[in-house]
Amino acid sequence: MFSKKLFGSMLVISLATSITGCVSLLGLGLNWDDINQHLKHRVVNKASFEHDCPKADIQVTQIDGYTFGAKGCGSRSTYILIPDQRCGPGIWSEKYIDTFCKLVTNSRR
Repeated sequence: MFSKKLFGSMLVISLATSITGCVSLLGLGLNWDDINQHLKHRVVNKASFEHDCPKADIQVTQIDGYTFGAKGCGSRSTYILIPDQRCGPGIWSEKYIDTFCKLVTNSRR
């Protein structure tokens, strides 16, 4: 016999799972274009600091799905995306991109 509290908890979990599934199916949340655009802004910030170069002088190119190149003020660097399993379409906000989609410096010259 289920208690009301246990049944209520199961109902909440079931509804949350259903809503999450519907959100993904409906395409709500951010898509890869949104995510990549935010990642490019993060690359500009990182490269500006690492190159000691104004943000306006940094040019970013997406090399492939996981690699970004940055150049400015006479130097270049590459950044690799190391995604958590939650980094992808349907992610809710830029805050979650910052949490689940890590960018690391791969090379600099």
